[in-house]
Amino acid sequence: MSSRKRKVATALVETMESRTLLSGIGAAALTHTTANLSAARGGIVAISAGQDILFAGGTSDGNPSSVVDIYNRQTQQWSTTTLPSTTISYATASGDTAYFVDATAGTAYEYDTSAGTWSTISYAFLAGTTAGYTQLDGDILFVNSTGDTLIGPTTTGSSESWGRVFTVSGTDEFSSSSQESLSVTLTDSLSQLTRSISVPLSVPDGFEVAVSGPNVLFVSDNGGSAEATTAYLYNTITGRGSAVAVPAGLRITTDTSNAPVIGTQAIFPHAYVEDSHNRFYAYSVADYDFSTGVWSTSPLTGVDRYGLASGAVDDTVLLAGGTPVSPSGASESSQVDLFQDQNPAAVLAGGVQGRSNGEATVLLQNVGDAALAGSYTVNVYAIPPGRYSGSILLGSEAVSSPLQAGNTITLYPRISIPSGAVPGTYHLVAMVQTTGGTLIPFAGGLSTLTIKASTSTDAEPMIPAAVSDSTESSSSDDSLLIDQGSVLA
Repeated sequence: MSSRKRKVATALVETMESRTLLSGIGAAALTHTTANLSAARGGIVAISAGQDILFAGGTSDGNPSSVVDIYNRQTQQWSTTTLPSTTISYATASGDTAYFVDATAGTAYEYDTSAGTWSTISYAFLAGTTAGYTQLDGDILFVNSTGDTLIGPTTTGSSESWGRVFTVSGTDEFSSSSQESLSVTLTDSLSQLTRSISVPLSVPDGFEVAVSGPNVLFVSDNGGSAEATTAYLYNTITGRGSAVAVPAGLRITTDTSNAPVIGTQAIFPHAYVEDSHNRFYAYSVADYDFSTGVWSTSPLTGVDRYGLASGAVDDTVLLAGGTPVSPSGASESSQVDLFQDQNPAAVLAGGVQGRSNGEATVLLQNVGDAALAGSYTVNVYAIPPGRYSGSILLGSEAVSSPLQAGNTITLYPRISIPSGAVPGTYHLVAMVQTTGGTLIPFAGGLSTLTIKASTSTDAEPMIPAAVSDSTESSSSDDSLLIDQGSVLA
């Protein structure tokens, strides 16, 4: 076990998205079915590992539970197991293994979903850790109460996992200030380069985050269901963002968490929808489709309940358990709502880094719920800060086979500066070019390279080993956010 440290507060990682519609705001694009947990509970800890979503622990009528309900996406079957402890603080996963952490005891309970076996591991650094964790390069990353990042056990035999890590700080759920904003640090796990940004949202009562490839959506309820929901969409490649309009008839309750994502769609589990009498009722989930920018809603089954546990795997998201909003003192629910994506799509993420030998390292991962079909080309560009116009093609590599959902490939294309390139400072960016000519940006924006005036041609780019990059504005008339699938301007 290594002990690298990085100063952070709450870590979030790229995930997948899901979509849903109702009550005049949109038309549903999810198949909705229901199920029941083996035992009714609230305060459940949910985590996805391999093809499984695990709903662990929680409470029932004030009594702690050790029950773990497991849904397998491949077989669409349920099974159960028992937690070794009922004092679980949070959970994380790597490959087929889930880790349930008792932060008080400094203990993690490791569950191998493929073998169905438990083991106990004790780490001194786990004591006092918070629910700030993610998966990075096959390691489990924990964040303790002092804000130090500590890397935990490495698993072997699992598929390569990597991507940008989003660390969010500066929030206070008990703050009386309605002007508080989010401070976000973006870290590229390939290059370890960072960028700090400030998200212009008021977050007096928590926020939620959804990630689709290079796009990150931040949502705030501004203190409760009586206030208008606000949202901000940030593109990690261009370093630019803009406000996202939320329909006036939609309110989303946020609680500082990650929204589950499948394909291009993000699900927000607790939404209020306005009726014809201008009253807001819940019983709904809200959905944001990154590919269209459209909000929609879908009804939940049964009574309105809070504290839903959520998990996503492949093209399916599950919302389980929780406590009815009314009447006061009502017992917890065993209800499970399953939403399956009707429009699966490939969503691309990754990393790009220049090397001193005239090559680039490009990691391409399909984090969506459909294959990137057919042959395609991975291009490496130098782009001016904050915009795509004026981009310079440095090199490319052809790929002849589809990239299945959940898979990753590593490429090493040769790169060089073409004759006549305009001198200046650029950012290294990787894009997929489809057979139809569409360019899909999926990685970059942090690594800086300098093109100097030279009489020689095809010179290797000057790429520093490490750069601390900052968000840069641009007077370009490019779109503020370049969506996946957009054509290079």
